[in-house]
Amino acid sequence: MHYLTKIDTERARQKLSMGKLAEAAGLSVGTLKRLFTGEELNTSVESVSALCDALGLSVAGIFATENEVVITATEDDAELFEAIRSKPAEVKVILLKLLSHIAT
Repeated sequence: MHYLTKIDTERARQKLSMGKLAEAAGLSVGTLKRLFTGEELNTSVESVSALCDALGLSVAGIFATENEVVITATEDDAELFEAIRSKPAEVKVILLKLLSHIAT
């Protein structure tokens, strides 16, 4: 599914009019309509980010494919993930076992 389709689907799910979404994202209704109909082919990163913020979506999430999972991490989480990523496979297995034990 195209990212703009995902945004428009979420807009409809939240029962927001084009006008309300445009206002919340700081865009004109005309621009929003042209984006959703495909008349406007150049979408700026800023516009996509503003639309996602207005709808409570993550930018990464709208670009993910159906089989991908997107996790939003804090800076602390990212630091932990990077520390784990650099460890050998055996250490990762031990860490996963430890984490699953702690979680239960």
